[in-house]
Amino acid sequence: MSKISLAQIQMAEEEIKNSAKQIDYSTAEFTIETIYNKLTREEYYIPDYQRRDIWTKQDKSRFIESLLMGIPIPSIFLWENSDVILEVVDGAQRLYTIKGFIDNKFSLIKSKKMPSIGGLMFKDLTPARQRKFYNTVIRSVQLTEKADAATRFDLFERINTTGKKLTQAELRRGLLGGPFNDMINNLCTNVNFKKLAPINETMVSSGLDNEVISRFFAFSDDLANYNNSIKEFIFNYVEKMNINFKKDPSLQNNYENRFITLIDFYQINYPTGFKTPRGIRSNTAFDAMMVGAYLAQQIDPNVLTKVTPDNCDQFFNSDAFKKAVTSDASNTKSKVYHRINLVKDFFLSL
Repeated sequence: MSKISLAQIQMAEEEIKNSAKQIDYSTAEFTIETIYNKLTREEYYIPDYQRRDIWTKQDKSRFIESLLMGIPIPSIFLWENSDVILEVVDGAQRLYTIKGFIDNKFSLIKSKKMPSIGGLMFKDLTPARQRKFYNTVIRSVQLTEKADAATRFDLFERINTTGKKLTQAELRRGLLGGPFNDMINNLCTNVNFKKLAPINETMVSSGLDNEVISRFFAFSDDLANYNNSIKEFIFNYVEKMNINFKKDPSLQNNYENRFITLIDFYQINYPTGFKTPRGIRSNTAFDAMMVGAYLAQQIDPNVLTKVTPDNCDQFFNSDAFKKAVTSDASNTKSKVYHRINLVKDFFLSL
């Protein structure tokens, strides 16, 4: 085992201090009755990335059962934004479930410990039990407005332990709403894109179309700044582009044309698209084919006119390309560079 140096220990200490400074929070305890009233008055803001009611009836019943039994539950995390509105960072499913139960929207499922609760709604509980439920206290952790989007993104990932985790794209969609992200969501509906890069409906609803298009633009513009972390790289890029689009709305036409031109090119010249042998979209093939072609265009604006369907068929079915997007398909910087440059060099060689 290698020896830890004093310099490394001191550097780690500085990193811990700097990271801790980003999290400024206070704690509070609210009764379920108070939480219910706040929800009814819409005093909590639940962002898009948490608005889906994704818990099953069994999830909800088990949670309510825990509250009835007096079992401590995880804290709800809130963020006080610049408008002094409390945004839910983590805990939306618990809040939805509490309100839904009190509003008699679902009944409980019998369990081993309490088989007789099966079928009961809140209205069926005794008045004393209802009062006790209302008086149950739930702890909340409230972040101040100093916690920026990147900090909240990281925090949500660390505490999102419900078993139904949101995808990176869903988190970005909620935390980074803006004109650039809106454009990407619109491009997801492009007919040729859906043909060339098919995924199932569950993956679409999870925002994975948004993910792959975000990757394309990020690698197209900032490949030199990629640092091996896809999550951080795309988050920072989308945040920056939302700002740029607000400053200059005319950028949207340029970016839409960039994407659509390449999608239409592949629809004509390689309709097999960006797929694995099983017919499912390959993100690594999409990155390589789209970004490689775009970077070749930057060197030779007429490069796409020189490519034929036979050229594409031969190259994209070659062992070298298949290896680059399958067995070598990690997201390390060297692998990303390799597969993108492989495609760029192919286009420029024609």
